[in-house]
Amino acid sequence: MQQNQIAATKIKPTLIIGNNILISTRNIKSNKKPPKKSEDCQTIFKEFITHDTTDAILLKDYRDSICMDIIENEFLDEAFDDILLKYIILQDKNNSINAKRILIYSSNTKLLKLEKVVNKSHTHKATEYHVKHLTICGIEQEEDRIFQSTIIEKLRKFKMTIEPIDGYYNIVHG
Repeated sequence: MQQNQIAATKIKPTLIIGNNILISTRNIKSNKKPPKKSEDCQTIFKEFITHDTTDAILLKDYRDSICMDIIENEFLDEAFDDILLKYIILQDKNNSINAKRILIYSSNTKLLKLEKVVNKSHTHKATEYHVKHLTICGIEQEEDRIFQSTIIEKLRKFKMTIEPIDGYYNIVHG
C-alpha cells in the first residue's frame, strides 16, 4: 500500500477571504464578465483568473461578512455545513492557498495596476499584487501533480467530508 500526504490548502474547494491579501503569480488576467454584486457584503466584485502557479496569502485576520452568496455561486459546487466551512474558507493571518489556477473576486476593479515584479528564484520572476480591498481567492485547478493524480476525486471527497489532520490529508491507496 502507498500513502500520500497532501496539504488541505492545495485541494479544491479551498479559498481565502480578506482585505489584505498578497497574490503572487506569473500570469493573471481580468475576465471580461460584468462585475457581480454580493448582497451579503453589499460589495461589487470584479473577476480575475490566474493561468500559472499562484500563491495567495492572507496578511491580516478577516472577521467581517463572508459574502456567502458569491462563495456559494462562484466557488462551491454544492452547499456545505458550517462545520466544514472552517476548513474550506480560510480567514486567519498567514493562511495561504497554492494552485495552478486561482479564481479571484476583488472589490478592487483595478487590481492589475497593483503589479510589482519580484524575483521568486534565480530562474524566474513573478508578479505580486498586494490587495488591500475585500478579495476572495479560490482554487480553480490544483497543481499538476494533484490534478493529474489517480486519487483526485478521493482528495476532493475528503476535502468536503473530513477534517484535515494538522493541515494534511493522509490517503492510503494501492
